[in-house]
Amino acid sequence: MLLASALYVYDALILLASNEAVLVRQGRGWRAVFGSFRWRLAGKEPCAPGLLAPHRPIIRLAWQFAGQPAAVVPGQRVPLPVGLGGLALCAWLSGLTLFVLLPTSLFLGLGSWVTLGVISLLYAVNLTALVLLYRIHRRLQVPAGKYWSVAFECLVCPPFCINLVRRACEWQGVRDDFLQACQALLPPEALAEVHAQCLLRIDEQIAFEDEQSSRMAALQRARERFLPQGPQP
Repeated sequence: MLLASALYVYDALILLASNEAVLVRQGRGWRAVFGSFRWRLAGKEPCAPGLLAPHRPIIRLAWQFAGQPAAVVPGQRVPLPVGLGGLALCAWLSGLTLFVLLPTSLFLGLGSWVTLGVISLLYAVNLTALVLLYRIHRRLQVPAGKYWSVAFECLVCPPFCINLVRRACEWQGVRDDFLQACQALLPPEALAEVHAQCLLRIDEQIAFEDEQSSRMAALQRARERFLPQGPQP
């Protein structure tokens, strides 16, 4: 089970660039999640937003350190793949079978037939998930090679099946600006936290930038956008 857990965490881990973050579906709304600012892995910020909730859609987006902010689109919505509900249910069932039912059958000594039945259930759920993912890949016109590569990984390594919702969201190919999406989708208090996180990363860029460069001036101007706004008189 330790190996299965390690493989699941490995597959759930997202390595984000400094100007990237993710939006995670939560109820009827969204929340923004950044990677670890102080701990890096291969120069990237590790992030595992769906570790305990693999059924939630996760959208990876980028923002610009310098430059003009994108205009907010009224009523903006993040597009999600059609048929994601069934895939989310399979993610939960796969996780429940792998991390609850299978260890229970082994530790309680319920017999080889019970264990074999649990393993059969696990593969039945995972195969169902792959069928649903196949339909999504056809709708999104994703290259067949990408689908079959994921399918092979999931058949060889069942823990990977738990993260198929995130894979489907990646295939959707959302290219919206992260800050624009946050302004349209998040409440003011959540947006303030987003700005604070962006400010940390801009300050990091400023610390390593040549003071005489044109990019430094652009970073300084961009920094002002994220400073807390005091109460208006």
